[in-house]
Amino acid sequence: MLKHGVSRHRNGLTTIMKLSRYIFLVIFAGISFPTSQTFAQKKWPGVVLYFIDINGITGNFIIDPVVRITKDKFSYPVPTPPEAFEGSDAESRLEGYFNRFCKEEYKQDRKLELFIDGNKSGSVKITTVDSLHSCSPVVSEVHISYLDSANLHFTGHGLVLASPKQKKTILNFPFDSITENSLYAYAQSVFLSHGVNKGLIEKVEAKDVRAVDIDGDGKPEYLVSYMIIGEEVKRGDYEPNMQYSLTMILKPTPNGGFKQLFLHYPDPGIPDESHYYRFGDVIDLDNDGNCEVIIQKRNYSSWDYILLKKKGDVWIEVYEGAGGGC
Repeated sequence: MLKHGVSRHRNGLTTIMKLSRYIFLVIFAGISFPTSQTFAQKKWPGVVLYFIDINGITGNFIIDPVVRITKDKFSYPVPTPPEAFEGSDAESRLEGYFNRFCKEEYKQDRKLELFIDGNKSGSVKITTVDSLHSCSPVVSEVHISYLDSANLHFTGHGLVLASPKQKKTILNFPFDSITENSLYAYAQSVFLSHGVNKGLIEKVEAKDVRAVDIDGDGKPEYLVSYMIIGEEVKRGDYEPNMQYSLTMILKPTPNGGFKQLFLHYPDPGIPDESHYYRFGDVIDLDNDGNCEVIIQKRNYSSWDYILLKKKGDVWIEVYEGAGGGC
């Protein structure tokens, strides 16, 4: 997903390099672009799901497009055919696509539904298209109205969507110290199973721990992510630390253990050579009783989004795209 108003980038060459990155990402992820015919339609199909980083009750916030949803299919938020990235006039043609996206999606005072922890929590109203961040994609400022802010948890996440299908309430559960300690010990064991030095295990840090019923059985699943800032390594004139990260969805078992429903352990590396996953939020997009999970994949100077969907007894990655970067 690219920034609105490509010509506003400070450097045209930088823009083209960014376009190449997104072409590669979409092809690598196995996601197909719509055809030129799709762009020519009177109205683009489907609805766009947005991520919103909420860190307080008041003020304006930014929504960031994640994915376009069309009849349970997930695709690039801006329907952009491959030929739009080709030729010397790529910038001007792409600007047309992004301008149309803003015109359709960011109409002044348009209202969308706000979801936090999987449940409807209020609404957002479009205020200003944000075209000032050279590293950002097509984003917009919004003003939030809450249904009941006193009972919400502002932990830096939320989702925004028009015309949601979701009807069932998604249950969220409190944590006790016993469960947190059990999850922490389990994460340590998983790091060890991936060959992490025992001397680093005490440096495991919990980055995110949530208890949410994502399969509709009335019991919690645990969305957890952990990180280790490890040993220093020599890289020319500086000595950065190795980064180890672990992201899991776990289901408690009767014997007090955990069953892995999803696991991501990227190759360790220094920050500019590795990435980590950050849980965005959950939402039941197709009203089947199972939540999709939105994850933000964070690289050193860029990000994109992962969508997990239940297949059988586990959650798998079915989409990767959008995001931005310098």
